[in-house]
Amino acid sequence: MMDVLTHPRLSGPGRFQAEINAMMREAAEDYPPSPDRAQRHNVVLLIQGLYFITGSMLWHRGWIRALQCELGYAGCSIPTAAVCRWIRSQCTYASPWIELAEGVSPDFLNDMALLGRIADEEPTAPKARS
Repeated sequence: MMDVLTHPRLSGPGRFQAEINAMMREAAEDYPPSPDRAQRHNVVLLIQGLYFITGSMLWHRGWIRALQCELGYAGCSIPTAAVCRWIRSQCTYASPWIELAEGVSPDFLNDMALLGRIADEEPTAPKARS
């Protein structure tokens, strides 16, 4: 098996795409997307899987492309990049509709509620005077 971290042809930006593709593939194995499910529910489950793998909601560039590919492989409708980013932000702020997605883990919901509270409590930087 090829090691994406040391392979000479994958030492640049392509390395990150290979890493995120592998992680998204693992997320899709853990939470398989289904054409019978709503698009946003499939996206939430893949985001949940990627969160459990990485422990973060901040990922390298290319996570959207990897997510779209996994949904395409499963025969699901493919969301736009804007929709993927919006759903990730909704997960981060623990929007109530996330709980309605079938298969969402209570641990994920608790972590997202905590992230949302932390984000709300962070002081914003003062605006520069002109």
